[in-house]
Amino acid sequence: MSELETRRQRLAENKANFNISNELHKFRAKNAKIAFQIAAEFGYIDPNNIKRIADFGAGTGGSTLGLKELAKVMDAEVVAIEKEKKLAKQIIESQILPSEKVKIGEGTEFIRRARQKEGEGFDLITSFMLGPDPSGNLFIDLARASSVGLNNGGNLLITSDTGTLARARGICKQAKVKFKFINDVMQDNEVLVPNVLIVPKESCLKI
Repeated sequence: MSELETRRQRLAENKANFNISNELHKFRAKNAKIAFQIAAEFGYIDPNNIKRIADFGAGTGGSTLGLKELAKVMDAEVVAIEKEKKLAKQIIESQILPSEKVKIGEGTEFIRRARQKEGEGFDLITSFMLGPDPSGNLFIDLARASSVGLNNGGNLLITSDTGTLARARGICKQAKVKFKFINDVMQDNEVLVPNVLIVPKESCLKI
């Protein structure tokens, strides 16, 4: 294969990878928006009271993109939190968020420190496709961090697989705290968001 042919093949591969990544972003953005909107329609969250959102475990930014689109309507700010530097860089390179809005590192530690500065707390903390977390330890850590990082009246919103959220709900029930659960969000006879769990700040404080 000539050098020119090799370059053409690499360009084609890069374009294909970009298109796959772009479609994945669109899919995850759509799911994030549906989860948010259905929680709002049920009255479990109030968009009027949300001015700062943290997207925990943002990955390459698909869910962050969806939240960003919602945030424009609400005049809210979105911060992406991702432990893996390689994934977080894609959020910046895709121009979903500027670098100062992308926090790289241990997400729960960042959330815990958020309210140390005036105006840095969150009204909503999201985690789309948390886990898998069969032990429930990740959920407990995130809930406890959220109890510190959320402003009063704020909520933790999670989507995940059935097993992870069953465990999370079990932990909430054991702690005897209030939570809301939405199962199988449908659109055109298709399950778009299978599970949505909303845990208010006051419940996170007791987990």
